[in-house]
Amino acid sequence: MKNFKNSLFISLIIGLSLSLFFSMLFSDGKYFPLNPHSTIGIFYYTQFTETTVMLISIILWLLIGVVFFLGDFIFKYTDWGITKATLMHFITTYVGFLPLAILAGWFPLTMNYLIIFTIIFIVVYTLIWIIQFLKNKKYVDTINKQLKQLK
Repeated sequence: MKNFKNSLFISLIIGLSLSLFFSMLFSDGKYFPLNPHSTIGIFYYTQFTETTVMLISIILWLLIGVVFFLGDFIFKYTDWGITKATLMHFITTYVGFLPLAILAGWFPLTMNYLIIFTIIFIVVYTLIWIIQFLKNKKYVDTINKQLKQLK
């Protein structure tokens, strides 16, 4: 339960930080928790108050945290090999994350932006996977070295 709460907290901080960062870059000193020019952003800002849009954004950021928390179960609680676990984790997080990214107004709802989002997701996912793989390999090598010293 502690890990779940930490995951929610981290997702909230990341969502808020990114929204502040992009507001500073693109919004001329105004704060928008999501892109007001995206397809969903236009809909939200014409249908809801700013407070409601902020609440929607917070809920979406928390749900993104839930997606990645649940995706982590694939590595922790299955006996799949690294390739199958990685593929299933990728599919699970992409399928869970994509609709939330759309609902969060991160990009206009067009095929071009969907392709760009997918490419960015694949690149970031691959980089994180490589870093984790190297970190785990180093950890296993350290354990193996310690085991050899015990013999």
